[in-house]
Amino acid sequence: MRARHLAAFLALAGIWGTTWLTIKFVVREMPPVSAAGMRFVLAALLLAGFARWRGQPLCWRQWQPAERRLVLALSVLMIALPYGLVFYGELTVSSALASVLFSSHSAFVLLFDSLRARRNLLTGARLAGLLLAFAGIVVIFWPRLAAPSAELKGVVALVGAAASSALATVLAKHGGHYIRPLAGTTWQMALASVWLLAAGWGLERPALSGYSLVAFVALLYLVVFGSCVTFVLYYDLLKHMTPVQMSTLSFVIPVIATGAGWLVLGETLGPYTLAGAAAVVLGVALLHWREPEPLPAGD
Repeated sequence: MRARHLAAFLALAGIWGTTWLTIKFVVREMPPVSAAGMRFVLAALLLAGFARWRGQPLCWRQWQPAERRLVLALSVLMIALPYGLVFYGELTVSSALASVLFSSHSAFVLLFDSLRARRNLLTGARLAGLLLAFAGIVVIFWPRLAAPSAELKGVVALVGAAASSALATVLAKHGGHYIRPLAGTTWQMALASVWLLAAGWGLERPALSGYSLVAFVALLYLVVFGSCVTFVLYYDLLKHMTPVQMSTLSFVIPVIATGAGWLVLGETLGPYTLAGAAAVVLGVALLHWREPEPLPAGD
């Protein structure tokens, strides 16, 4: 891996790892669903400007009807529903635990992909990883079931966010081959912001002022770095790194998020939560286990 690509990978992991902490600063003051909507309406505007600067078309009619339906579905399943649930979940769940729960996304992808392909993809280390990840989630849930609380709702919301995002990933994998990433993501964010802002207005009746500078700076960080910069880095890296290398983000990010939460907010994980989190992260690592591939002749 070249130094430039390694630096970009570390930057991507670092930014995504700190977004979980940043969301905490946002939802402390702003209503979660409305804040998520504001994040993506601003991100969509920035990406639209970037696409215009790059000379890439954003015309809705460039796609076939099936592709338009896919973009509409992804705007709900990939962005609106997951991020609405993530922002809501972080009202009561620590940023560290939120990142761990969302990393179960990989387990859900494997499960949904098996159903979509109608063949068994759960073999060897993958099956062990899937079982271990879901066992970790059960361990995290267990002490919270004895005394139902707001935190339990947050945990449910974050697992639901991971499942929704995973379903969207499988749909995109099998149906989005001819959709340009920049145009597709811009439209997904723009449409998702409509759904989120409409839901936020109906459920939260958000105030338009009265928030601190810290909350606005945190939201701006999520817009510029957590949405736009990471998007550009991610798709650039996909040209130079294998999917297996990129998949390691799934268990690097929770480690960074946990460290950031502990360093800034003093977040700690209790014994059950720590054991469950370790099981989830190890399970995700096993899900990405691959047999070594032979190198091409001459390498």
